[in-house]
Amino acid sequence: MFSRITGRKSAVLADVPVDLQFGALCWRRVAAKIEVLLITSSEGNWILPKGRPIKGTDGAGAAAQEAWEEAGIKGDIGPCLGVAETTVLREDGQSAQRQIEIYGLHATKVAKKFPEADRRIRRWLSLEEAREEITSPGLKAFLCNIDPERLEG
Repeated sequence: MFSRITGRKSAVLADVPVDLQFGALCWRRVAAKIEVLLITSSEGNWILPKGRPIKGTDGAGAAAQEAWEEAGIKGDIGPCLGVAETTVLREDGQSAQRQIEIYGLHATKVAKKFPEADRRIRRWLSLEEAREEITSPGLKAFLCNIDPERLEG
């Protein structure tokens, strides 16, 4: 079975379609340390801002758009930092492997009003704290492999 989004099959789970999303690892420097932003999902879990491809926009643009809509963050988008892989249960009851290309986004503006403000909680944490709070195994593994020095380029 092929993904309607990517047309690819999962290399890990041969019969599971792959869905592609783009996410932002929003970060800022406070004093001498880097903080990253987590937001709540619709289920109340801590996640990164992420979403499906946007027609006419590349991965970095889609990640920046999701950071704005879901977290109220504007800033300087960087290169893709890596890919997180998760398995999700679709509405039709089938499992799907989701690949999330994650881009670093240096936060320069944190808005009080943004499109999903009434549905999200935001939390700035150290990278170590974020690794503990995030519940998705794929996102946790991604965060565990991020070197803070890579965020600043």
